[in-house]
Amino acid sequence: MELKKLYHKKLSYIDPVLVFNQVIDSRPGLIFLDSSSYNENYGRYSYIMFDPLTTYSPTTLIQEAMLNWQQLLHNNKTEYDPHLPPFSGGLAGFLSYDLGKQFESIPSKTKSNVPDYCLGLYNKIFAFDHLEQNCYIFIHEVTGFDLDLAKQFEELLAIYNLARSTSDLLQNIKGKQSDCKNLQNYLPEIQLTSNFTENEYIKIIAKAKEYIFDGDIYEVNLAQRFFAKLSTNYSVNELHNKLRQINPSPFSAYLNLGSLKILSASP
Repeated sequence: MELKKLYHKKLSYIDPVLVFNQVIDSRPGLIFLDSSSYNENYGRYSYIMFDPLTTYSPTTLIQEAMLNWQQLLHNNKTEYDPHLPPFSGGLAGFLSYDLGKQFESIPSKTKSNVPDYCLGLYNKIFAFDHLEQNCYIFIHEVTGFDLDLAKQFEELLAIYNLARSTSDLLQNIKGKQSDCKNLQNYLPEIQLTSNFTENEYIKIIAKAKEYIFDGDIYEVNLAQRFFAKLSTNYSVNELHNKLRQINPSPFSAYLNLGSLKILSASP
């Protein structure tokens, strides 16, 4: 099997958010895998990708889709380089909790308007190594797609240079305003409602303790879902920035999938 071409360039480190801010408003399928709490063992890398070559959503059973993905990845292998970040392109997206119902018969009282899965095939990647303090751009050759790899490479380099100039500008501003307080992102207040009342939630916790004591279960995740109505001009981008400020996490993410946006911050 012939290995596919992988073009890459190591650049000076910049904050991934600066690149994220350059592409957030104009790039479909944007995914930001964000290690905002850097750690050598977990949270070493962050990745930004956009403009997927194609997307995969629940038009077929997941088992059939997985076979297609396996063949896709097999046909697009590149030579492994241990000195580069481990992800340089491929499939990225989300698999929902409800996807498990395609494998097992699991009763459920709730319905979700979120698709079971949504994945994109990405060949343009920004990778950030927080330990070594390097930034990388990757352009991946992909079977079945006629790609102008040189043009794509120049596009990523232009985005990086624009983000880098923004970084220099921000450093100058900070130097002139060192005595100013840190400004928090402003977001309008929203009214959250849960799918449980407080008493209902306390009751199911007590019931779970009984199951544990009886030996029927040993672990349970008693999650509750919060809802809020947002205005059409509510800034999800600002919400993401606020979330990473108040809860920096080695495993967080922002997925802009059109009408569906996912923000995640796992401890």
